Amino acid sequence: KTLENKVVYLNKNIELAPVKENCYELNRVGEYAVIITAFDEVGWKEEVKVSVNVVVNFNNASFQFLNGYQVVNEQFLTYNGNIFEFEVYKDKNLLIKNEDYFYRIFKNDEEIKEIKDAGLYRIEIFNDKESISKNIKINKGEFDLSALDIEGRIQDYDGQIKNINFSVSLPERTTVICRYFINGIEVSPTEVGVYNVLIVLKNDNYNERVITTNLTIKLNVSKLNYNYFVLYLVSNIILFIVVVILLVIIFIRIKKAPK
Repeated sequence: KTLENKVVYLNKNIELAPVKENCYELNRVGEYAVIITAFDEVGWKEEVKVSVNVVVNFNNASFQFLNGYQVVNEQFLTYNGNIFEFEVYKDKNLLIKNEDYFYRIFKNDEEIKEIKDAGLYRIEIFNDKESISKNIKINKGEFDLSALDIEGRIQDYDGQIKNINFSVSLPERTTVICRYFINGIEVSPTEVGVYNVLIVLKNDNYNERVITTNLTIKLNVSKLNYNYFVLYLVSNIILFIVVVILLVIIFIRIKKAPK
């Protein structure tokens, strides 16, 4: 009589190759079919089929977080705009997502699909037998202001509200608040003077950043003299026109007066 063995991983209908004679490694979670067949040369045959279900015990399972392909220390997970992937190990062996285990991700008790934004998360991994959860925190990032350029810090007075301008690439969903103060009192920058300026950058994924600078509104003497000259010229032209009109009226009345 002859014995023949076959092991099939039923989850994917894959027949396993033995690691050595009559020895198979069941290294994936799921159901296996172990088929033992006995036969002889005259046509006798008998088959025995045994089902084996492999599950993962999550005791001592460990998580490893990845940013791209770089391993990130769990204590220093910081928002950078990318999605954080994770791997799960059991006894230093990598477990396969959606085969060895399934997972769910929660933020503020709401199930989500990925770990990206700053905040607190709960990851649940589970199979048919048990589950564990892992709490992680993605810290807020820092604004990159290395290319910050502030313009318009000195402007001429014209009675209009003045604002400084700054150019820098800011992340999406960033709120910019600009406030102006004189002697600690918040004001609108319209009058001549030196204003303390607070620029506040806010974003849910970044630590709040405050930029301080000054705005100076000054009188432009050359422009002022020019304006006075224009005003003087216009007023004299108007006066000249009025005088001419009066002289014409007087002349007409004189002409019409009886002799």
